[in-house]
Amino acid sequence: MSFNHTSARLGVQTIRWQAQDPSGNTARIAITVDVVSGSQPVIILNGDLNQKWEAGVAYVDPGGTISDPFEGDLSQLLSSDASEKVDVSNPGTYTVTYFMTSPDAQNLLASSKTRTVTVADTIKPVREEICGGS
Repeated sequence: MSFNHTSARLGVQTIRWQAQDPSGNTARIAITVDVVSGSQPVIILNGDLNQKWEAGVAYVDPGGTISDPFEGDLSQLLSSDASEKVDVSNPGTYTVTYFMTSPDAQNLLASSKTRTVTVADTIKPVREEICGGS
């Protein structure tokens, strides 16, 4: 006897078999299996992985999404440290890390991803002349 069980349902399932021989003797068996995908969720970043940002302008994180092969969109579990890392008042290069805040139903976490943000002052200063009146 052979059996090939395919299920898109994750979690604990009971599989039951029954066999009968030509004499009418019957045998039954049930096994419990835990179906898992083995595929962890994936973080996909929106926009460029290397961003240039003007100094003095509030940083707007383009964010990203989390895709899970069985649970679908888990973007509500995506977080980043952009607000703590990117200092628009101080030109320089910053690394923003994106991470999954809690595991999926299979207790799997997406691997973190990073984005490089380079803050630079590229706007030339404007010179204003102040003239005294007579």
